[in-house]
Amino acid sequence: MNLINNIEKLCSIHAPSGFESMLIDYLIGWFANFIPNAVIDKTINNTLLIIKGQPKVVFIAHADSVGFILQYNNKLLALGSPEVFEKTKLRTIDNFEVDIESDQDENYYLKSNKTFERGTTFTFIPHFIEYENTIQSPYLDNRVGIALLMQLALESEHFCIVISSNEESCGGSIEKASRILYEKYEICKSVIVDTTFHTEGIRMGDGVVLSLKDKYLPSERWVSVVKNILQKNNIPYQLEVEDVGSSDGAYIHKSPYPIDWCFLGIACLNNHSEKEIVNIDDLNYLYDAINYINKINMFNL
Repeated sequence: MNLINNIEKLCSIHAPSGFESMLIDYLIGWFANFIPNAVIDKTINNTLLIIKGQPKVVFIAHADSVGFILQYNNKLLALGSPEVFEKTKLRTIDNFEVDIESDQDENYYLKSNKTFERGTTFTFIPHFIEYENTIQSPYLDNRVGIALLMQLALESEHFCIVISSNEESCGGSIEKASRILYEKYEICKSVIVDTTFHTEGIRMGDGVVLSLKDKYLPSERWVSVVKNILQKNNIPYQLEVEDVGSSDGAYIHKSPYPIDWCFLGIACLNNHSEKEIVNIDDLNYLYDAINYINKINMFNL
């Protein structure tokens, strides 16, 4: 499987937060076709748990993207926190393209002669560009995470993957999945595979990002284990320390189940916009990292 081509495919699928069914259906078909002996658990709405063998670690990537939903009088409400550039266009699930405009309070409105039903969802128009060392597209957050976990599934005898929903907005699906992971499959270690913001301290091209703190605190001992794996295998990494932002780790943090979590991702420039950019070397480093972490499944943690 070509990783970049797969990311491009995933970025083209309409899946704004809370309305991920098109992407989830695609993934159900893909896993059933390419990993036929894996168990696909669809108990939770728009959330997949895929397991094969006897893994000890679950890797989590969210399916949803930022987007918009139509309210009244052509007003658009944000799903998540989309960043809109000048002259941005949106599309519907059936690829009808529309212009938008904003007022002085940064409220967004459709600019179209066509009438849309209330509740219609809109996303950025896919425009995928591959450069020498980077790729640019809307929804690299977090289709890159999903693509990496699909590759992991193809190349591993043991794995556990959760494709979550609603991460960009209200969250919650991972709290529900935590019960299944812990009670049914006895999994108590997790890695959030996602993008994070390119900042003054976290840079594209400087390797994977291991978070020590965002709005929440990951599991200290588990973070140390992951950090040691990165060091042992000479994977470039950078440590993130922030006081804002969160991931699906927040919902594991809030769940009543004793599942350790850490965030391992890559920096993304222009996050939540139509021109997200990630570094290809960082992508490959992140795959190496999750592959090495997955190999410790054969040992008692």
